[in-house]
Amino acid sequence: MGQDEARRYGFGMSREAHIAFVTIYLTILLLVAGFGVLRLAAALPFRAPLWNRPTAAVMRDHPYPISDPAQLGPHQATYPPIAMKLHQEGDVLLRLTVLPDGTVGDAKILTSSGSPQLDASALVSVGYWRYWPARRAGKPVAANVTVRVKFKLAT
Repeated sequence: MGQDEARRYGFGMSREAHIAFVTIYLTILLLVAGFGVLRLAAALPFRAPLWNRPTAAVMRDHPYPISDPAQLGPHQATYPPIAMKLHQEGDVLLRLTVLPDGTVGDAKILTSSGSPQLDASALVSVGYWRYWPARRAGKPVAANVTVRVKFKLAT
């Protein structure tokens, strides 16, 4: 290969140098993409089934559901933007029916906050919460639990 042909191939590089450059570039690109996929996978919520979790302390009979912080962290409700704009605060008292699989089956407002936006946000948010279900004779059963959802603006 002549001098002129080598210069015309890929930014003035020889064929071998260009192949080495592309190989290194693709390797780096694949590594970065691989780490992006790993980071995405780590960010996805993982919910292990109830039967795969360590439950030594919870397997005893208990008449009421226990909140499950291992699955969702602290139970919080989303503050509606319109309520924030209107500076609305308050507490919503709810009665939840926790099903044997730990999900919330029904939610009723016992005491309103006085704001329809806050009440609606509390009802929607509790639908995503998870609980350790109540147990009788070692088996999960549906039960009711009363929870208070507090909406307080940061000052």
